[in-house]
Amino acid sequence: MAEVVDDIIKTLNGTSGTDPESVIPATTEGMLIAYTSLVVMSLVPIFFGSFRSVEIHIKNEKKKEIPESMTEKDAMMFPVVSSRSLFMIYIILRV
Repeated sequence: MAEVVDDIIKTLNGTSGTDPESVIPATTEGMLIAYTSLVVMSLVPIFFGSFRSVEIHIKNEKKKEIPESMTEKDAMMFPVVSSRSLFMIYIILRV
């Protein structure tokens, strides 16, 4: 049984295309660029979205508009509606 497992592992490793000679090694500069870009790409939308939210809030205060809010009934219906939606997506993908 152990031989079969070893053969499967050798086969998978041989066909995966990850030869140690063909893999480009990670460098400190490359990792720094990758992580910096991830942090920037995650913070920029939050930053601009928060400023936009404040602008809309100030505009609604000047117009004396009541902001739209979620009622208790809406909060209770959210899990039901989202579960039905996810189930329908599952059915569509299965068919």
